[in-house]
Amino acid sequence: MKNQVMDIIVVGTYTERSAPAVTEYQKLGEGVYLIPYNRKSGVTEGRPLIVRACNPSWVSVLKNRLFAVCEREDAAEILEYEMRPGESGIEAVEKARLQMNGKASCHIEVDEKHERIFVSDYGSGDLKVVDISSPGKPKLLQEIYFEGNGLLPDRQEASHIHSSILCENDLYAADLGCDKIYKFRASGNLLVQEESISTVSGSGPRHMRILKRYGRTYLYIVNELDVTISVYCDGKLCQTANLTEDRRKERLAADLCIMDEKSLYVSVRGSGEIVNFDIGQDGRLKLKQKVLVPGGWFRSICSDGIGGHLIAADQVNGKIYIFNRGSEGLLTEGRLLSEIPVPAKVLVEEIEY
Repeated sequence: MKNQVMDIIVVGTYTERSAPAVTEYQKLGEGVYLIPYNRKSGVTEGRPLIVRACNPSWVSVLKNRLFAVCEREDAAEILEYEMRPGESGIEAVEKARLQMNGKASCHIEVDEKHERIFVSDYGSGDLKVVDISSPGKPKLLQEIYFEGNGLLPDRQEASHIHSSILCENDLYAADLGCDKIYKFRASGNLLVQEESISTVSGSGPRHMRILKRYGRTYLYIVNELDVTISVYCDGKLCQTANLTEDRRKERLAADLCIMDEKSLYVSVRGSGEIVNFDIGQDGRLKLKQKVLVPGGWFRSICSDGIGGHLIAADQVNGKIYIFNRGSEGLLTEGRLLSEIPVPAKVLVEEIEY
């Protein structure tokens, strides 16, 4: 019997006042929000299910399995849930909690075979490999710790692993604290470090995307602290572009999204900007458009999965926006899709059941 699918928007939120960039007067989130969604029309189709969790600032979905970090300064923890349609919408049942050494888990990368996840710990500056091949039985396989510091003592006093990304048999990890990108190769279920890329001092590499084209590898890095995006062509820096003309201290680069291998979008916290680039045949970027939502604070952006819309989460104002996307990748003015308190991560997925 063929599996059935359901489209959902998944939103991870901050639930504690002490979480990053949470203001004194904000209404706090309550966990992970699962919202029925229609990709073609770009509208939600029901009330969200709230999955109670502590600071699930990053979420990932594998078929009907939901993984979330608990970003806390005193622990590193991963949660696993099973999702399925219920009588009144979506249901989610907790299957496992894996508590590990470390602090402030903030990102999950999933391997292509859905057998492992790679967990970035911002607070303790380490990268973890977790076996998820048996549903409900996550198992820690490896911990890799990093040392060092960067140019800016208030943000780069130590290693801060912010994210990782898998490309074929290689894993790249971004160290915001040390201005480095570490490269690993897989050896069985474990990782072996091969080399590192030093980024611009004080840039603070945060999130990454990779394109493989004509035998070449293009690595796109959004740099939080100097509010730039860098392009590395086969491991060498070939371009850096500023994201905003407003250089006030509270401006921070946040997230990036590639659609159709032709358009790259970057969000800037504090300026309300989403910056739209064309990706050339040589992998380099050309500025095409800047979309401004006055007062916006876009932390997370994502594709709708079919190329028709870009979705953006405004952490400070507690809103999820959706932008129509034209044939040339141009975005039209965003409209409010949903109101979710303190959204830290948004993604669109389909669950199988």
